[in-house]
Amino acid sequence: LIRSANNPAMVACWLAATKAGAVVVNTMPMLRSGELSQIVDKAKITLALCDTRLMDEMVACAKDSRFLKQVVGFDGTANHDAELDRAALDKPVVFDAVETGRDDVALLGFTSGTTGSPKATMHFHRDLLI
Repeated sequence: LIRSANNPAMVACWLAATKAGAVVVNTMPMLRSGELSQIVDKAKITLALCDTRLMDEMVACAKDSRFLKQVVGFDGTANHDAELDRAALDKPVVFDAVETGRDDVALLGFTSGTTGSPKATMHFHRDLLI
């Protein structure tokens, strides 16, 4: 799961996660802990990358989750103050992408839940322009 506003750091996280073979779930920054919990539970999310400015609700969600075990913060600044930013400094700049097929799920997009609980929509690698 990636929790962030639309910014370059979020795009970098999304591209890296996709290249690593993850199925990405993006969330809107305005979601609260209870709304995040519905998404985490439905998708059985175990790891979240979260903009440090949005950590409070994500940490609250993780505290009560049976699935979400790790929340890693990023800030995307040149200071490299957040956990993900610091960890990335010690990693190679280039890595081999995980082999994926055109019919493999690349991302789950959740509906807003206006008519009930949010529903996941599957999007495949063939649907993405990367």
